[in-house]
Amino acid sequence: MREITKNIELEIEGNKMNFQIRKMDAFNGAYLLKVITEKALPALKDAIDMVANEGESKKEEDNESMIRIFDLLPGLLASMDAAELKRIMMMCLQTVSCWLPAGYQEVVDSRGNFGIEELEYDVSSCLRLVYEVIVFNCSGFFGESGLGSILGNLNGSQPTP
Repeated sequence: MREITKNIELEIEGNKMNFQIRKMDAFNGAYLLKVITEKALPALKDAIDMVANEGESKKEEDNESMIRIFDLLPGLLASMDAAELKRIMMMCLQTVSCWLPAGYQEVVDSRGNFGIEELEYDVSSCLRLVYEVIVFNCSGFFGESGLGSILGNLNGSQPTP
């Protein structure tokens, strides 16, 4: 069964807080992938090439590639204009809820209002949550063979059936 939620813990203002990330719907997930590949495709190719040249096993290549690619996310975010960055951040943060004594509370509601006071002015924690959402939503995109499934296409060859 496919996982549609992931729980993480972050320390915010000295307090450990528990968050639940939900998978995006297909439309938002596709838009997120479009933005990531559009903005980071050259860096994506370089990260895959670096790992492929290190002679690691296939599975290790894919796992290491994912780590290196998601290390590139700060640069990806920096390459966006303010409106696009806000759209991506809101889209990502709207999939996150925080566990409070009364139950789960949305981090950001559908109108873009923060539901968790501690996060409204905490840029680093918000970016960390955006990072976690992107990793969670994009990691399954490449299928069983991981990033190796697109390596051939990036190098100009045809995919194998």
